[in-house]
Amino acid sequence: MSLITLKFFIFLCVTLIAYYTVPKKAQWMILLSASLIFYAYASPKYLIFLFASAISAFVCAKLIQTKKSKAYLVLAVVINIGILFVLKYTGFFFEIINSLSGAGLKNVRFLLPLGISFYTFMVISYVVDVYRGDIEAEGNFLKFLLFVSYFPQITEGPINRFSHTAPMLYAEHDFDFPADLASMLTGFLKM
Repeated sequence: MSLITLKFFIFLCVTLIAYYTVPKKAQWMILLSASLIFYAYASPKYLIFLFASAISAFVCAKLIQTKKSKAYLVLAVVINIGILFVLKYTGFFFEIINSLSGAGLKNVRFLLPLGISFYTFMVISYVVDVYRGDIEAEGNFLKFLLFVSYFPQITEGPINRFSHTAPMLYAEHDFDFPADLASMLTGFLKM
C-alpha cells in the first residue's frame, strides 16, 4: 500500500481512531493488528518470512538469556541472514551458474517481502543486545512481533533499538487533539 494514496490515509485514520478508542492497555494490540494488515496487504504469503524472523529471534534471545550461550546468537544470525540471502541472491547465483556452465537451469526469482532487509537487521540487533546484556529478552511474543513489524517505520526507518522503541510502542497514550492532529498531518505531508 503506497503511502501517498487515499487508501493509506484511510487506513491510517482507521488505525488512529481504533488506537484511541480501545482501552489503553490494548493500544499496542491495535498497532500490531494494523502492522500485520499493512504487511499482508503487500503480500499475505510473505508474512511467513516476517514470522520466521521474529520467532527465531524471540526464541534465540530467550535461550541466550537463560543459557548464556553464543551458539544461540550465531543461530539467530544465520537463520535471519540465510533467509535474506536466499530471497535476494538465489536468482543472481542461478544466472552465474547458467552463464558459466551453460546448464540452462531455470532461474528462480523471488519477489522480496516488504521490508525484509529492515526487519532482518532489527531482529539481529535485538539478539545482539540481549547477548551483550544491554536488554532483557522480551517475554511476550506478540509485543516483540509489534517491535519487528511496526508499519510506520518500515518505509523510512531508522533501524531502531529495542530499548528505545519498545517502551513507546507498549505505553498507554492519551489523545491530545491539537498536538496529535498536527503531528499526524505533518508526518503525512512529509511522505
